[in-house]
Formats: sequence, structure tokens, C-alpha cells
Amino acid sequence: MIALSQCGLGAPAHAALRERFTGAAAQGLLKVPAADAAEQVLAANVGITLTLISQPEPDFGLSERVREAALAGVLHTPSADAPTTRANAALTLRALVDNDPGDLTPGEHALLGELLDRLAR
Repeated sequence: MIALSQCGLGAPAHAALRERFTGAAAQGLLKVPAADAAEQVLAANVGITLTLISQPEPDFGLSERVREAALAGVLHTPSADAPTTRANAALTLRALVDNDPGDLTPGEHALLGELLDRLAR
């Protein structure tokens, strides 16, 4: 099965979501990696679209509720009093390094990415 993010229809939406979530990760706002956040939100959007077009009388409030639930699943709002967790720090650093790897070699970048992904779990 081909993921919606890999087909011509879903690829631009997936790329836009991933870009926005990468920015959110760099600010320390993600609970999950940016790519995973993009997949989850895209899946919620496709699901709600299919649901609404199949209803004789669509409940458009359902779209807002699903959107808020999907975002709550991938985003968190840091407070000044909340400590930074290891996972949150790893997700943030991963996004920053992916945006600007500096002078890391491709191998170093891959290794650091693997380590940060492990720390983020």
C-alpha cells in the first residue's frame, strides 16, 4: 500500500505539514518526531474528509474536534515551570540539526540522528 504522503495528491500537503512541524520541533513544541506528527495529522485530515463526505448531513463540528485531538496528540505547550524532558530536548535538537547540520559529515549526521531518535523514545 502506498502512503498518501508518497502519492501525487498527498505529497505537497505532507511536505507542508512536515515543514511546519519541523519548525515546531525546533521550538521544543513536539511530543513526537516531525515526520510522525505530519503523518498523524495528515491521516486525521484524510479520515475526517472521508467521514464528512459520506454523511448525508455532515457534522462539521466533528472536523474541529478531530483537528484539536490530532494536534493535542503531537504538540505540547511548554510552560515556564515545566522541566524540559530528555525526549523533548532530543526532538528539539534533532530538528535544529536537520535544519542546519553545520559541518557534520553525512555519516555523523546519520549517527547523531539515530542517537537522538533513540533518546526521544
